[in-house]
Parts: sequence; C-alpha cells; structure tokens
Amino acid sequence: MTVWYVLPEQSSTTFYLRVRWIIARRPQLARDGLLAAQIQAINLSVKATAKSAYATLPNKSSKPRTSKKGANPEDSIDLSSVSGPAGKKVGTSRSPTSYQYFKKAQYEQLKSSSTQPIRVASVEKELSAKWKALSDEQRQPYVDMVQVKTKKVTKKLNGYQFWMKTNVPSVTARNPKISPKQVFTSMGHEWKAMTDADKQTWKEKAEKEFASSEHA
Repeated sequence: MTVWYVLPEQSSTTFYLRVRWIIARRPQLARDGLLAAQIQAINLSVKATAKSAYATLPNKSSKPRTSKKGANPEDSIDLSSVSGPAGKKVGTSRSPTSYQYFKKAQYEQLKSSSTQPIRVASVEKELSAKWKALSDEQRQPYVDMVQVKTKKVTKKLNGYQFWMKTNVPSVTARNPKISPKQVFTSMGHEWKAMTDADKQTWKEKAEKEFASSEHA
C-alpha cells in the first residue's frame, strides 16, 4: 500500500490535521505498512504545525490588559483636584469659614421669606456681593462664630470671644430656630451690659485656657 502522509515539506496545516484525523480513526493503516516511526513523525509534525498556526492568530483585543499596579496614572482620579461650587476643592474636611456662616444665615432668611424653592447656586453671586460690601464690624459676628466652633484654641481669645465660645452652645440649644446673627446680636448686648469686673473674669479665663493649650 502506498502511503502519502509522511512528507512534512509537502503538506499544509490542513493536510497534517487531516492525516492526524485519519490515523485516529483508522488504526489499521499502521498494519498496512505505516511504520510506528512514521506515525510518530506525523504526530510531531502536526503538533508543531498547529502550534505555529495558533501563534499567528490575531489577539482578541489589541488593547493591553493592565493590573492595578500597572495602571496608567493618568487614568486615575485625584480627588484632591476635584472642585466643588465656586472652584473650591472638595475631599478635604475643613471648618466652616465666616463667609459660609454668613451665606447659611442669608440663605435661611431667603428661604423663610420666599414661597418658591431657592437654590444656593442661584443666589451665590448675590450673597458674595453682599459679603464683600460688609464692613469689618458687620462681619465680626461670623468671624466670632468660626472661633466659637473651633475646638482647639489656635490663638489667644479675648474675654468677649471666650465668653461667646462658652455660652453660644447653650443659647442655640435653648433657641434652635434663632439665626446666628440674632444670637450674636443678643449676646453682644448682654456683654455690653456686664460690669468691668465680670468682663475681667472672662478675660482671665481666656488667658488661662490659652496658656494650658500651649502646654498640652
């Protein structure tokens, strides 16, 4: 019997795969003159050719897969660079500023006097202009509020500021609906009505707390 299946140089991938198929399904060919060595040669040729053909197949995706460690840094999001309203960065917890207290108080007043919903963004420019027009004296209640809300004493308080810091929480607790401006206006009148001796007492308390915070 003439065998046509053992010449690798004359064959293609399809030919060798077909030879392998024939050998798998017709083992009697070996008994008809196809020697064991020739069968082994065909098997090796088929494996080599199939491997070579597989290596030339195009990838499913031309985009390289990257792990988290190998990710492109430009694809990540830096939360510190994300800006909130008015270009202010978000992602960092900070104490409210005097302007923010002013804006909150003004917004609450607008909301209570209007029958329509008011968005902060829609009045932002107007509130900013109002704040810039305030004098230092008019801004002082909101500046004091920042100092009151600061847990750690970062600078020396005078007697009035320390008295405010001590008493504002109890005043707002008794009157939850009162605005910040009303709180400081009322307490300002109360401070002015104090005797010099009482004011001196609060001044000494402020100095004592500041001294203790420096050594903490």
